[in-house]
Amino acid sequence: MNPDQSAPAAAPSPAVSGQVLITGIVLLLVLLLAVLFLFDLHNLTRAKFKVETGQQAAALAGADWQKESLNLIGEINLIKACSLLLEGEANWDASLPSPAEPEAREAAIQSRLDQLTEMQTRVSFIGPLIGFAAAQQAAKANGMPAHGILAEYIEMLQSDWRYREEYGGASRIIRQYRWREPYTNLVTAIAAAGIAVFPNARVTNAPVVHPAELASEDLYLQIMIHKSEIAASDPPPLTQTSWLALRNFLVSETGYPFTDADYRSKWWEIDYTFSRFPGESEIYTLGISTNFSSWGGIAFYDDGDRAIYRRLSEYSVGEVYRDQSALPGRMNWFCYDESWYPEYYRSRYSDYERDHYDYWFGGEVLRRSVRPAYRYEGPAAYAEGYAEVGTTGVLTARRRLDGNLLRLKNSRTVRIGTERGAAADSSENLTSYRPGAIAKPLGAFDDGEPPIAVPLILPVFNQVALQPTYMPIPYGFGVLRSGYSQLERFLNWLSGEESLFEYSSDPPAGTDDFLTALQTLADGAGFRYYGWNPNFDAAAFDAAWRDRVAEWPERYISEVYSQSRPSGPGWLQQPRRCYILTAGSGRQTVPDYVNGGTATRVFTGTESHYYYVVTSGGHIVTNDELDPTLLYNSGASGGGSGPGFGGHGNAPDTQKGPSRF
Repeated sequence: MNPDQSAPAAAPSPAVSGQVLITGIVLLLVLLLAVLFLFDLHNLTRAKFKVETGQQAAALAGADWQKESLNLIGEINLIKACSLLLEGEANWDASLPSPAEPEAREAAIQSRLDQLTEMQTRVSFIGPLIGFAAAQQAAKANGMPAHGILAEYIEMLQSDWRYREEYGGASRIIRQYRWREPYTNLVTAIAAAGIAVFPNARVTNAPVVHPAELASEDLYLQIMIHKSEIAASDPPPLTQTSWLALRNFLVSETGYPFTDADYRSKWWEIDYTFSRFPGESEIYTLGISTNFSSWGGIAFYDDGDRAIYRRLSEYSVGEVYRDQSALPGRMNWFCYDESWYPEYYRSRYSDYERDHYDYWFGGEVLRRSVRPAYRYEGPAAYAEGYAEVGTTGVLTARRRLDGNLLRLKNSRTVRIGTERGAAADSSENLTSYRPGAIAKPLGAFDDGEPPIAVPLILPVFNQVALQPTYMPIPYGFGVLRSGYSQLERFLNWLSGEESLFEYSSDPPAGTDDFLTALQTLADGAGFRYYGWNPNFDAAAFDAAWRDRVAEWPERYISEVYSQSRPSGPGWLQQPRRCYILTAGSGRQTVPDYVNGGTATRVFTGTESHYYYVVTSGGHIVTNDELDPTLLYNSGASGGGSGPGFGGHGNAPDTQKGPSRF
């Protein structure tokens, strides 16, 4: 071998080339991202548990003080009966003036009655507020942070306009008790320590609204969207926005006013019965009355074995005066007000029996029916709060759904819980939005009758229990916030008016758009008929179009309702354009799961994902109806602009009732 000839260089090894290093760096980056993701996920999960347990602990603490307050008021009712109403001179304190001085004697007796009444009134104000404070402590003890004070609410408490006569009035002295200063001071002290959870409260910004959609800003937004579409094109295009949000105002079968004449008069009801000043604590209100002839329906002073005497005898009260005029003073019995009684709601709200009482108390949704002893409405304690969690930014949970506890505030801060408590104008007055926890005082007589079997409050409450958030109070359940939204101000104004077109005073500043939207809704031929035309002949349309419904997209403009075609179908009455993942062509025969037999899918083109449906009875499925060829509980979903439905069994969910969880 030539010594001057160099040996060939050795090939570089993989380690020397850096390939393993690059792979390692990539793996380390993946592991780092995984660690950061898991770190964020752990923080969010821990925060969610804190919010849930904190809200539940707060609700139970508030309800426990409602229970104790009711029992204390009931005990004082018994003290009144035992000490002041028993027959026989021996039962009266010797220090009372002689019966020979009837006026002085009655004045002394009345003074004692008034002192006991004042004690009960104090309890009705202060007891629930102690529960409010206890709820904050319970929430904070479970890791929920405080978020500042309810400055605007306290300012309202201190101002006179908050208690005008049209809201029920609130004198400075209620049943011998000067309530405002101690009540406001206690609310201020609790709020100054920081509010971790918002409570329910009877305040003037939470009326019972019927139709309920009037309390949703989305209703007014949808009206104005459709108004713009109609103004831009008459008729609107085939791909216009869905009218389903307005369906209850358009279709006669819903029970809402639907004729032009109805909409010219007062077709709304805005009830402030449960939101005017209640004469007791607005926060965690107990629901009391001093009118013994209230909704209980049982006379206190009738002869015979009436329930009031039977119940009082259980507490060894003995014989009582049976004639109100024979009493030695004016009695102020503390009784349950109308908010406790199902009869009150039955008499005022047609949907109460079906959508609330039967649904919740009758066993339609729970495993078994609620025991008769607990079939009453009455007070409950609600707690709703949130926690903000800082993240590394790896976990970007941007989904936002009603009822979902995960809400993104910005790229590195995630809010767990409610968004309520922000600016009042961004909030809605819907009682169905309850992401917090709720607990209720429970009690019964020994024979299993509910407390409301006797209208007199008695100390029969012995426990509190968490309840489904939609269950305890069907109406008038508002969450305390710090101010009024523009919509709430508008509803307050609307409650006193009899017409949308001839009103006694102008709406509050900044609320004109709400009035314009409702005036637009009241215009039948100019607005509502574009969604649902009462003059449309659906049977004739089915007969004419069932064999050529595939032509609908091309013939749409010349057929639907417009100012020049008053007999055409509105959007809800038009054929529903359905969607399926697997494309098809022509006409396909498929099962009709709703009506039985077979239905026909008519595709709009060759290998198209879109189709119309003709049912087994020859009816063309409209935008207002389900696609009967799908099993919604099996994961399939209809397309187009129609509604989405959850399922039960092997058929679409058609059960009536309140919104499901």
